[in-house]
Amino acid sequence: MRLFSAKSKTGEFLSQSVFRAKLCAWETSIDSSIQAQEVAKLCAGSGEVMVIPTGRQLSAPPTPEAEQEPPRTLRVPRPLHPVEQLARSRRPPLIEYCASGSYVIISSHEGEVHLEPNSRAWFDWLATLSSFRFVGPTGRFTAHRGYKRGQQTLYWSASRCVRRHTYKHYLGMTESLTLASLEHTAARLQSDVDIR
Repeated sequence: MRLFSAKSKTGEFLSQSVFRAKLCAWETSIDSSIQAQEVAKLCAGSGEVMVIPTGRQLSAPPTPEAEQEPPRTLRVPRPLHPVEQLARSRRPPLIEYCASGSYVIISSHEGEVHLEPNSRAWFDWLATLSSFRFVGPTGRFTAHRGYKRGQQTLYWSASRCVRRHTYKHYLGMTESLTLASLEHTAARLQSDVDIR
């Protein structure tokens, strides 16, 4: 019994790639339903029924008009595991330079923070932080707040670690953290990295 021919029932010749796919499928005897579905997709263009040596028959899949796509439901994001939530909450806020020439502030707790740089609200917000990340047009760093020895005065320092070497610069008090001073420090740290 001949399973395949180069000529279909309607008298049209099958394309070589479809004929080879059918022949290959016949020779390797398809066992899994996934492979059988792939062969059925290949045969869909010819509209033939294909007999496979295992005794099963595969017909051409239904036309796209007959298939109805189920309505899509919105995926609700899965709740975070407590450890993952804690790790995300420890990530310091980011002050980043955008292509539009402005800065955007992103906090893991508050999302996007809308503050006018160098305003009273800006300095009050910085006073609540223990660290933040800064990405400017000429460089980047992480700022940490600390105490001077023997004093209760808070100060900020900028650091950047590159190739196991940490570069540090003193930023000053919270009131001195203007965008100009942050950009200047980022440029200084970048030049230190470039020199080394």
